[in-house]
Formats: sequence, structure tokens, C-alpha cells
Amino acid sequence: MDEKSIIINLERYKRCLSNISKIFKADICFLDEAGNCKIKSYNGHKPGFPDLTPEILQKAYKEVKKSGIPFSKNGKNNSFGIVGVPVGTWPHLRGILVAGYGNGMNKGVPASVRNLQDMLTEISVFIDDETSLQQDLDSLTNELSTRYEELTLIYGVGDKLKVAEDSYSTIRYIINEALYRLHSNASILYVPDLGIIEILLSGIKYSKDDLVKIVSHVKRKCNTGKEQIVINNLRDFRSIGFKDKNWFKFIATPVQIKGESKGMFLILSNTLRVDYSTSDLKLLQALSGQISIIITNDELYYNLKNFLMNFVKTMVSAIEAKDSYTRGHSERVNKISIMIARAMGLSQKDIENVSWASILHDVGKIGVSDKILTKPGSLNREEYNIVKTHPEKGYEIMRHIAQIQDALPGILYHQERYDGKGYPKGLKGKEIPLYARIIAIADTYDSITSSRAYRACNTHINAIREINRISGTQLDSEIVRVFKEICKTQPDFIRGEGDENKKIKDWSDKLHRT
Repeated sequence: MDEKSIIINLERYKRCLSNISKIFKADICFLDEAGNCKIKSYNGHKPGFPDLTPEILQKAYKEVKKSGIPFSKNGKNNSFGIVGVPVGTWPHLRGILVAGYGNGMNKGVPASVRNLQDMLTEISVFIDDETSLQQDLDSLTNELSTRYEELTLIYGVGDKLKVAEDSYSTIRYIINEALYRLHSNASILYVPDLGIIEILLSGIKYSKDDLVKIVSHVKRKCNTGKEQIVINNLRDFRSIGFKDKNWFKFIATPVQIKGESKGMFLILSNTLRVDYSTSDLKLLQALSGQISIIITNDELYYNLKNFLMNFVKTMVSAIEAKDSYTRGHSERVNKISIMIARAMGLSQKDIENVSWASILHDVGKIGVSDKILTKPGSLNREEYNIVKTHPEKGYEIMRHIAQIQDALPGILYHQERYDGKGYPKGLKGKEIPLYARIIAIADTYDSITSSRAYRACNTHINAIREINRISGTQLDSEIVRVFKEICKTQPDFIRGEGDENKKIKDWSDKLHRT
């Protein structure tokens, strides 16, 4: 308990001490655990006991502190004596009550000094009990505060998982919070099989290579059967080879992936901090559990994503097998669409949705007859109407896959026109979803610069001329400007120039077949 709290508690007993002082004609002082006089009760009789000097008080203080039991001694010529009573339990004393009293031969002095000692002992017990209760309350308050901070941290990690932040940022956040919350100098996450070695430092004198060496030793100790380790000195790790064997302490817990220990989460501090506790270890275990969940979910996500990507490639291959002229079309549209999305500054999530929508934009053609798709001449009205169903067919095929729900508008509406004359719904302007407006430009460019059964490919320059011509009617002019800027700065995808004077005829009708 701090000094201020002790003074407050003693003030509550000052009146009682004054009464004892009057009864026994004694001066009573309280010396704190350092021997300083904190309170004095006078008996009101002058000159009192001038022999109760600081030297006498310190003698009583040393005697009681040495033995932890009451101390008494008569003064010279049996005219003056002192009694010292400990407050608290030896060797952890909170202080000492000291009384100076007159000898029993003088009138008004009590017959027995033991009564004075007993009463002072009772007061000391009350003071000690109240101080202990206050300390327990303070300790409980601090514990609750710590637990609240820990819960806030765990909830914070949970919130980050809910909003689907990238896993690396969330893991970095966890190890940084562990460094801060546990008042440490190094926070280390070590999962070698997954290539994860994250080290955050704060005022530490050893290098990251040194810390990796420490981790390797700790990992071997964990592998011997211990699930968690709390080391508040380095006696068990003398083989590490540092000059100063006791400069730091640490706690470590394994990182479990699918029930197997795959790494370690370790917090390290210099010896200036208090020892790590069981509560500190439990917090580290909880954070390690969160990291395990993130890594496991990431692995599941990428496995599912790879499965889905392989499925998509199979679908695209099935479409291209129906029409050899369109081989590579979906991949090229995908590449151009992603470039446009990035140039527009879209979020990573939007870019991913554009990627799914663009690679799958023609998936509905799997339900269109090969004869129609590869027909060398013009389509009749009935055939053209069948081709116009491919966006809706693609939507119906893919709408059951939960992972690409946000990308579906790009598949369904990529054949809409900015002037409202497209299909399947005749949407106009910004009514057309952004993903679809991006894909429409990429689709148009690749269709013009690619060969088809019904016409030969054209040049990049003529494709840009045509895109400029239909900008604002078929295509979103704002996105067209972005696309043309890409053509200037990132020309990697531009097709061969060929004959720049090659004319474009009836592109508006032919584009709707692609």
C-alpha cells in the first residue's frame, strides 16, 4: 500500500491512540516500515517525556524489526520506559507503534505496562487488517483492470477478423499488442513451416539473429513435452552463450495448427520489469490461439480459393473448347479488367470481385450451341436472341457459389450499354454495376483485336478509335479515359499493330457476339 493510504488509515485511529495516551500517561508514535515518524499522540502533560528522542525511537524500531515481536525497556533510574509493538507480520512489517511511559513509582502511572502493550497490539492488529483489506481491494481492482484490457484486446482482434482485414495485418496487430500489453522488449512469432518469422523490438540490445537463436532453444525445450514456458531468469538456458545469463526473462507458448505444434509465440523482457505471471501466460495463450485461427482460416481460404480457381479454369476451358477462336479471350479480358480496376484505385476486395467477374463473364456461353458461336456469317434474329441469353445463363450457373456472390453483377450486366440499349435489363449509365462497366471496355478491346469465325482481328489503334467512338453511348467515358491512360503507361497487353488503315465495319453488332 502506498504512503498516502497508510496515513489515511492511521488518521482513523488517532483519536483512539490519544485516549490510550491519556489513560497511560504515554506518548505514542507510529514509525513506518522505513523508520519514519508518521503520527504522534501527545498526553497533554508538559513537559511530557523529552527522553523519547529520535534515537530512542530508532532503537525501538530496530529491535522490533529485527525480532518481529513486541519490545519493552525501562528508562534510567526506573523513571522512563518504552514499548514497541509491530504492525504487520514479520518480516513484512508495515510499521511499529512506540509508546514512551512513566515509571510505576510516579503517581498516575498504570500498575502494569502489559496493559499498554496489549492495547497497542490490538490497535496494531486493526491497522494491519484494514491495510490488508485495502491492499486486497487495490489488487482486485488492478486485476479487474488488467482482465478488462485483455478482453478489450481479444475483442479487438475479433473485430478485425469480422471485417476481413488481411491476415498479415491482423497477426502484426496481435504481436504488437502483446509487446505493449505485457510491457516487453521483444515479441516474436515463429512458424517456420509457413515461412513466418515476425519480430517486433522495443529498446532491446540484441539483434534479431540473437533472438532467433533464443527461439530455437526455447522451441527445443517446448518439444520435450512442456506446452508453455515461464522463465523469469535464464538459469535453464545457459547454453545459449550470451555473456549476461540473467539479463532477460520471457514467456512462450506453442502455436497450434490443426492440433499440431507448428511454431512458437514468445514475449521477452529485461529484468527491470516484475516477473511474468500466470495471467500473463494465459493472455499470451489466448493471443496464440487467435493467431492459430487466423493461420488455419487462411490455409482453408487459399485451399478453397485454389479449388474454385481450378473449377473456373475448367469452366473457361469448356467454353473455349466450343469455339477455338475465343481461346485466351477470358484471360485477356481478366488481365485488362484488373489493370483498369487498379488504375481506378479500387479496394483489394473490389479488384478481386472484378477478377472473378471478368474471368467468368462468358461462362453462360456453355449453354449456347456451338453452331451459333462458330457461325461464320451473320446471325439471324433467333440466333442473336439466343446469344443474348448468355449473361443470364452465366449468372444462373455461378449464383450458387457463395465465394463469388459480390462478383455476379459483373457477369450478369457486362453486355449492358451506357445509353441503355444493351441487355439483359437495358440498364443505363451508373445504373450499370461498376464491375460490368469495367469488363465491357476490356471485352470490347479484346474482341476487336482478336480473330473470330465471322471476322478477322483488327489493330490496337483502330480498336482505340472504335472505343473513342462508342464512349458515352456503349461505354462509360470516365472508365474509357482510365483505359487509354493505361495504354500509354502500361502497353504490355497491346496487340500487334498490323494494318493501321484497316477499316472497322459494323462493330457495334459484332461485339455483342463476343
